[in-house]
Amino acid sequence: MNKDTDITKLITLRFLTPTRIVYNGHLTLDLEFHILVRNLLRRLSLLYYFHCNGDPSEWDFSGIIKEAEGVKVSGRGLRWHEWERYSARQKTRMNMGGFVGGITFERAVYGFNQGGRGFACWQGDGFRAGQV
Repeated sequence: MNKDTDITKLITLRFLTPTRIVYNGHLTLDLEFHILVRNLLRRLSLLYYFHCNGDPSEWDFSGIIKEAEGVKVSGRGLRWHEWERYSARQKTRMNMGGFVGGITFERAVYGFNQGGRGFACWQGDGFRAGQV
């Protein structure tokens, strides 16, 4: 597409259950597309390596992340939702809170539209947290 006929593509993600995404060692509520992509790449590369015997070192991580850094947020409706559970094994209460709600990105159409539907790949996803 050339710039004269290019239309703005929007993608809205709705986080249905508390989602915990760590970036630079901290939980983030101020989600940017590149943070989401970095976490997806990390999880997908591990799945590919351990379950498909693939070699993710051939992937263009830096190129994908560079593209993702150009994607802008056009609408943000995320809020923090606190959730706690008791771990019988650790005999302590565990904070499992995360963000819920929606966020809209501009020009984020790299095969992501349907691929992430019903997909959880965040911290706590074993507890059905982080469903998109």
